[in-house]
Amino acid sequence: MQLNLYNAKEQEKIPLYKRYEISTYEDIINRGCFPKDVLDEVKRQLGNTNSDVFKQVVRLAYLLRLGKERKLHTSVFTGAGIGTGAGANLPTVRGITKAHKQDSFDPSLLERIRPTASHMVIRALMDEKFVSFVCSQNIENLHRTSGIPKSRLWEVHGNLFDFECSNCGTVYDEDNPTHVQDMLCSICSKTSHTTECNNSSLQDIHNTARKFTRHSGNLRRRVIRRYGENVVPPIHAKYHLSKTQIGIVIGSSLKVGNMHAIVCPENISKRPILVVINRGTAKQKVDNWAHKTGLRFDIECDTVLTAVAKLLQLTVPDAPQVKRQLLHERGETTIDLQRIFFGERRIK
Repeated sequence: MQLNLYNAKEQEKIPLYKRYEISTYEDIINRGCFPKDVLDEVKRQLGNTNSDVFKQVVRLAYLLRLGKERKLHTSVFTGAGIGTGAGANLPTVRGITKAHKQDSFDPSLLERIRPTASHMVIRALMDEKFVSFVCSQNIENLHRTSGIPKSRLWEVHGNLFDFECSNCGTVYDEDNPTHVQDMLCSICSKTSHTTECNNSSLQDIHNTARKFTRHSGNLRRRVIRRYGENVVPPIHAKYHLSKTQIGIVIGSSLKVGNMHAIVCPENISKRPILVVINRGTAKQKVDNWAHKTGLRFDIECDTVLTAVAKLLQLTVPDAPQVKRQLLHERGETTIDLQRIFFGERRIK
């Protein structure tokens, strides 16, 4: 990355990608930015991967290093592609709309899966202050299991392990464990059955797209009500998103709802330098911006991130086991994604 110097007034008018330019591979190598033995090891690790991928990996590692040195705000945006190595064969939400996909699955799988290599590298990057914030569209709790603090995480579609009282709004998560009988709020202690509200005019207390009712003390799973709805970032996410100068999209096409607009705002001057690591195409606007300002990988995210960790000589912790039990709402015997995300969750 090359730093272009402007005064404060000039900087406000100049897009980020013009203020900071990613250094070329040749420039990085000529300046000896990484030890030769580490570069050789990463090249061997990538194996038969296209040589261009190796060059891109080196540039990404250098971008992260200089971002840290110059105190640029780096945010990571993750999707379903980051969990393909979790070992549970989890169905994606989009997949359940297709006939050949499974509509429901054994919830005990969610209690056995571990964070992937990508999850743990992101945790290491945050620990070493290369990354400031994580925004995830996944609901399987793996980012929090990996060690990402809630204050530095926005779970866009919610979390299958979290519950909320439909009456008082009390949240039950790892900081406030659920030890209540029949999935009733320990504060309200109501006895009516869990009911999901279908009134689209109601918004929950965190101003996202999830809808709820306030007439029972039953605990409701904190997940977005309808997959594909536009979402509004909560306050802590708005703060980090507004400061983001480097954005790294991992395992997501950003084609769901308004996520592409959150990552890549219409105002070009507010768009971050963008890196996309995703198999297949992403939202065209996002792909185009990554090609213009940053980097674009069409390869498994574990491959890229483990190589980046090696170049930055990060200590990546082992993946912990999921420690929490996945609780059921009243009347549930299995978790049915079709009902959870498409408004068919009314339990009688």
